[in-house]
Amino acid sequence: MFPNKFKDKALRAAELLSNFKDVFIVHHDDADGLASAAILKMAFERKEFNVRLVCLEKLFPKIVGLLHEKDVPIIYADLGSPHADLISLKNVKGKPSVILDHHDPVPISNPSVFDLNLEYFGFKGETDFSGSTLSYLFSIILDENNFDLSYLAIVGSREIPSEFAGVNTIVLDTALKNNILKKNKYFKIVKLGLSVDELFSALQIFGSVGYYRGGPSVGVKVALEGLSDESKKFLETLENERKVANKKLLAILYKYGLKETRYIQYFDSNNMFKGMGSKVLGSFCSYISYQKRLIKHDKYILGYMDIPDEIPGFERLGERLVKVSVRVPEGLKNAIEVDKMPSAIDILVVAEDVGGFSDGHEFAASCIVPKERFEDFIEGLDKFVNDWVDGVRRVKRKKIVLE
Repeated sequence: MFPNKFKDKALRAAELLSNFKDVFIVHHDDADGLASAAILKMAFERKEFNVRLVCLEKLFPKIVGLLHEKDVPIIYADLGSPHADLISLKNVKGKPSVILDHHDPVPISNPSVFDLNLEYFGFKGETDFSGSTLSYLFSIILDENNFDLSYLAIVGSREIPSEFAGVNTIVLDTALKNNILKKNKYFKIVKLGLSVDELFSALQIFGSVGYYRGGPSVGVKVALEGLSDESKKFLETLENERKVANKKLLAILYKYGLKETRYIQYFDSNNMFKGMGSKVLGSFCSYISYQKRLIKHDKYILGYMDIPDEIPGFERLGERLVKVSVRVPEGLKNAIEVDKMPSAIDILVVAEDVGGFSDGHEFAASCIVPKERFEDFIEGLDKFVNDWVDGVRRVKRKKIVLE
């Protein structure tokens, strides 16, 4: 299952972690992030660690700094690789930090930071593995008896739009052979009585719609124990709220349309997602990318919303920020694949020009920018794409070297 160099690196990280009894697990708020958190929580508690979960929508630099002021090792799950250089910089106390992510990585130099991203070993984070897959592989490094958590890797990997491929096929095989999953019409999680898709959908809602109302904690519990009557009721409430908000915003966009520049089509969420996590914005952008009458299929789709000055259960941000989600419609995907147009993550390098940061994939990415610089950001996006088309390229990230 493991490339040898990955296993050596993971074993070294696990050895260093064994010197501690406390650990912070910092995880993303989507289904992949919650599945990752559930895997790691269980794996470390079985090793008698005291575990604290911190759920983040984005890896805010201020929060990274505050985390590394603690005398505790930190595991980053389904986030971290695009900001490994920042983590490396902020980890001044030298406590072991482990990154278990499938987003595009950047090189690091701090020997206390271990980025186990499988892209360093020849796999693709867009197709071959998810954050939860990598979290599961690390749990097996900690203890090979953690194979009962394999279903969670499969649940988190449902965010990958294609069929199971790469490392995910190996994990799936493990789950099926050990009767952790059964396949009939759907993949069923034997101990929970839920299908993989049902649990994935529930975690997406708990983590995003319920982000400011304890949803991530409920989601992690559901991932390990299944749905109770109380969590079912909470899930229904959140799902209805999201449906109403989506319907209202969609009606506004059909009535008034999206704003446009030469290469970008964008919209304000009009406060429709107030009280929800910003992940709902990305889901909405993905949905409208297939609405033929609403969008232009040769322009990047961009949605934005204000984000509250709060990290639930941790710290306040102390800044006025905007979350921006970008999706690539079908009409642009081929041009990106043949390098005639920049990818979603490529164009978001502009966020750094206005004091923000970004992460994501080829066709779906997002960023955080200061609210007062949003118009500058939009102007910069158009210029970036125009320069690219004219042959002037800016490199988003240093090219990683495969080990």
